Amino acid sequence: MIKVEEVHFNFDNRSSNCSAFNICQNKAGHLINAPEWQEAQTSRPVAFARDAIVGAVTIKAKFVRS
Repeated sequence: MIKVEEVHFNFDNRSSNCSAFNICQNKAGHLINAPEWQEAQTSRPVAFARDAIVGAVTIKAKFVRS
């Protein structure tokens, strides 16, 4: 069986062309880091600028086989 262990939406915080926006988690400006989703953990927010995306959006995922 193969399952998803984590998903990275904003894997390249220097680019908004193919990955998600940088989002601050607090007023101090600390960024939400990838992975934004991990199995059995609270998901973190993700945002994309739909009209600004050029080409394909890239999402990275980690899979495990049990």
